Amino acid sequence: MENDDPARSSSLINLSILYILHCVMTESYPTIKSVGHVRVVCERAMIYATPSSELWYIIRRTTSWVGSEVPRIITEKKSILELKKIGVLVVNTGTPSGYNYWMIRRYLREFLSDRRVIELPRIVWWPILYMFVLTARPFIIGKQYKSIWNMAQNESPLRTMTRNQASKLANRLRDRRIVVDWAFRYGEPSIRSRINKLEKEGCDKLIVFPLFPQFSAVTNASVFDETCRCLMKQRRQMTLSVVQPFYDNELYVRTIHKHVSAALRKFRTPPQVIIVSYHGIPLSYHSSGDPYGFQCKYTTKLLRQRLQTLDCDLITTFQSRVGPGEWLKPYTEDTVIELTKRGVKRIMVIAPGFFTDCMETMEELELRLADSFRKHGGEEYVYVPCLNDSTEAIDILESLSRKHIQCFL
Repeated sequence: MENDDPARSSSLINLSILYILHCVMTESYPTIKSVGHVRVVCERAMIYATPSSELWYIIRRTTSWVGSEVPRIITEKKSILELKKIGVLVVNTGTPSGYNYWMIRRYLREFLSDRRVIELPRIVWWPILYMFVLTARPFIIGKQYKSIWNMAQNESPLRTMTRNQASKLANRLRDRRIVVDWAFRYGEPSIRSRINKLEKEGCDKLIVFPLFPQFSAVTNASVFDETCRCLMKQRRQMTLSVVQPFYDNELYVRTIHKHVSAALRKFRTPPQVIIVSYHGIPLSYHSSGDPYGFQCKYTTKLLRQRLQTLDCDLITTFQSRVGPGEWLKPYTEDTVIELTKRGVKRIMVIAPGFFTDCMETMEELELRLADSFRKHGGEEYVYVPCLNDSTEAIDILESLSRKHIQCFL
């Protein structure tokens, strides 16, 4: 008899299991009218499964005996089987939402409250932060942000560029299983909001991409901390992968060299010195084992090897020092002023520690440092912009992202 066919009996059992699973997930329990009705309902589950999943295999195998014309009823109902996507989250430091006093103050409060950024005991730091820093600094920083603000879109250039980077990376990856988004460690959009968004979009795997070529506890580790705090809140945790620092990545170094070579054409006579400026960190962090300073110097070493035919010096310096304490030396501005005293008239400044231009590069290096150089007798000053959302920058993002994506596929 037909019902004695083992293969068909197995198919009916599998269909029944899938039907029950579908009903539980959709919280609907319709009356079973026929085996065909069960098969149709099971087909609804098929649209949630990826081609590689076991469920897809079962459905294809168990429905083949009833014919090839299978209606595909598409529904927007979410289910547990939809969690088969990979989220790629591009993360940068952050920026205030505006340059007025209160917006700057809100951003600084979040930034300077991070224990990775300020390692002083809270009982010492809180009075300094609230009585002095958050009272005076927003006025100064607000003016600096205003000088480089993207007035057309009413946002900071860092926000514009980070959004563009994520959008262009998504266009490169172009896979229905991959969702690309962007976030800031401080400010909006926050890491928490974006991880929640990716989870709702069906991502059960997460690749976090901190846009910091050199590792520091202040940047990379802080992003990792916040990511883990977000995952701790999840009932169904995403599988996490974090893109590691790429300070010695061949494609990254080669791209920096290419941008420097293009900028050299702006000089009538080759520059006498190339300043390789990185964001500084307190010397105490370096002494405690933070590898940032060593990785910065190694990046400069790799660049020097590629520029060895150029008749000029490469000098590693550190910028953006805040407060009276010692930071990594030599300081960028002090070095530039000292060079002018030695008779240096032509310099180029690059900032390979920044993947994206921000206030520290556009205001501090491109504007303020250039003014200081000329006031002290300098003549030709060229700042080389960061990689930003250039084609070469997206090449780097794509290359590093795909290595992690392949581990999940």
